[in-house]
Amino acid sequence: MITKLHLENFKSFKRADISFTSLTVLTGLNNSGKSSVIQALRMLNTAVTTTNRRKTNLPDHDVLFSNLRNNLSKDDYILISAGQEDKAPVTLRINIDDGNERLDYKTDDKKSFPDIQYISASRLGPRNQLPLQSNAPDILTGDTGEYVIGCIEKHSTEKIKPELARAPQGILLLKDNIDAWLSVISPGIRLSYTMQPAQNVAAPLYNGILPSESGFGLSYILPVITLLLLPTEDNSMMLLIENPEAHLHPQGQSAIGQLIAMSAACGKQIVVETHSDHVIDGIRLACKKEKIKDTEVSFHFLKREDDEHETDIESPVMHQDGKLSFWPDGFFDQGLIDAGELL
Repeated sequence: MITKLHLENFKSFKRADISFTSLTVLTGLNNSGKSSVIQALRMLNTAVTTTNRRKTNLPDHDVLFSNLRNNLSKDDYILISAGQEDKAPVTLRINIDDGNERLDYKTDDKKSFPDIQYISASRLGPRNQLPLQSNAPDILTGDTGEYVIGCIEKHSTEKIKPELARAPQGILLLKDNIDAWLSVISPGIRLSYTMQPAQNVAAPLYNGILPSESGFGLSYILPVITLLLLPTEDNSMMLLIENPEAHLHPQGQSAIGQLIAMSAACGKQIVVETHSDHVIDGIRLACKKEKIKDTEVSFHFLKREDDEHETDIESPVMHQDGKLSFWPDGFFDQGLIDAGELL
């Protein structure tokens, strides 16, 4: 499990150390650096898994490393390092000199870095046809959830952790519990699908209805639920989830927050970026209900005045009763501010 991320001269971070636990929640105003933390972890993951170091920029963009350097820094390098307390970190140093870029990648043990699975905020949404599987064996649902049906089919009869089960009569099969958690979003929903392996195509249905004729929330949350429930052989998986609340009503957002916390307590390391107070409250409720220990959850509130300032991080501590040690200014207090103004 990654316990610390160190950044130097990377985007809005001139120098920062960010701690991680089983569940790490990143929140804050737009353009405050939340996505940059996830980007840094993905860059390290790419460095670990590819032999072409030039590909260690954003996997889905052609970005010059010089554009990722902190604009307040005069240093000619970017440094990203992450690892565990008792093991050598994975370190990526990008030297930038007169427009020339050079990567220096170092790790003593690749096995110390987890298997990272990423779910983007820009998920595909309702699609009546999806690709069935990727050529890369380490990809599960895909960054945008495009391979979710193939992932479900491959693991449908595997048993999930009992603590995550929601299906009736104590059924532990993955597919049944995906349906049960989808029913939290829309009662009575059952996922079905047809597959054409020769064409590498899958066609999902919700209660026999095409995704394009169903609510956006079901398609958006399906890959998130799948990865949260998916059984793993060991505790080496790290999930990076952006905006799990997208297109969900408040009840569903709270339920997903609780599922995220429960999944983290069962062995997956999860980093979630969210703008939802309902997701936050779901995590706090899970702690109060003793579904996860308070020491397993970290909150980081990122803020930045403008482009002429670097990111500042405040990290309130959550207690076992779900209460926070302090409430940073701007940390999901807009409802109270608006209510006061209305009164």
